Amino acid sequence: MPAFNAERFIKQSIDSVISQLYTKWELIVVDDGSTDLTHNIVSELMKCDDRIRLYESGGRKGAAFSRNIGIEHAVGRYIAFLDSDDIWLPNKLSVQMEVMLASNCFFCFSSYKKMNEHGIVG
Repeated sequence: MPAFNAERFIKQSIDSVISQLYTKWELIVVDDGSTDLTHNIVSELMKCDDRIRLYESGGRKGAAFSRNIGIEHAVGRYIAFLDSDDIWLPNKLSVQMEVMLASNCFFCFSSYKKMNEHGIVG
């Protein structure tokens, strides 16, 4: 999860990962030079769940650079992308893993719904 000045939504985003029905995940957050409370929020959430890890990009390098840092630190077999202002439905990982394992595929994707800053889907 690349994060830059994401204090407004990052807790909700991380909570959506913590709430996954599929529990064998690791969440790698890469702070891309935030100047707000992003780092502090993630650090507090890490204390409650050791599957969450936080790294620094070393300055404002962009989302792609930060994603690559996350990939370098990943220990799992599969990678799922999530931005710091997005939310996963609770069964997102379980459905995707079930499909991938049943069909022996190495890549899948899903649709999405748009939500405004007030949490209204439309």
